[in-house]
Amino acid sequence: MELIMAAQDDATPWTKPAQVSDGAMTGRGYFSELGVVRRKPARGDAPETLSKSCTDKLAMKQCTSTLSSISSLLVHPGNAYIQGIVLPESQHVPAATVRAFGAKGRMAALSDRVRVEAWQGGYAYRPFEVLETSKEFMFSRRAFSDSIKTKGSNITAMWTPHGQEVLIAGTIQGNKQFSIRGSSMISKLCLWKAALSLSQSLQLDKVEAVLSSGTHASVKRSSLLQDRRHVKNSVKELALQNWIRNDGGDEFELEEDS
Repeated sequence: MELIMAAQDDATPWTKPAQVSDGAMTGRGYFSELGVVRRKPARGDAPETLSKSCTDKLAMKQCTSTLSSISSLLVHPGNAYIQGIVLPESQHVPAATVRAFGAKGRMAALSDRVRVEAWQGGYAYRPFEVLETSKEFMFSRRAFSDSIKTKGSNITAMWTPHGQEVLIAGTIQGNKQFSIRGSSMISKLCLWKAALSLSQSLQLDKVEAVLSSGTHASVKRSSLLQDRRHVKNSVKELALQNWIRNDGGDEFELEEDS
């Protein structure tokens, strides 16, 4: 937020629209409100969503690990926490990262071990270290003069040892956006299928039973994930208090891919 303020000719907080209620998530405006959960896209003229900013998602990952709900059925969360993130010196405001992620910022209530000692399943509040680098990405916006307009591309080239994809706006090139056929290998649907296949190969009967029935939403509500749900609820109650759950979009089944 300090960087956004510094970039403005007038750092007066933008007027809060009348339709935004108290406690609701805001975008990147309202500089007088710091340490709150913000929505994305963050542009002031963007329609409101319940998708959280990357900063808020990273803050939550300090407690839930980097694993998704489905991958945490196969990997112990205690083995998947971020140790550190690297920021350019020119873009790092220590006061802001402490406020967002640190035990002396908005996550302070979680630094008290008494608060989180009831967390089970390998979960804990594990704040990561914020590191700096003087190296600049050669294609960053700061590498170009102010007279040259730049924007991020919607084309993504993805490579893994098991396959390659070119995605346009999140859909495999050559397919209609949001089509099942165009689902990326890292989409929720394909990761769910991969987890089910792995659980069958490893003969994890309980995991297979959860993954092979119902919707994606019902999988996330299963008893095997109750520890993860408890952690998320604790974080929202104690630290990220205006976090609004983003319901919807998970009521799909594996059969839709057939």
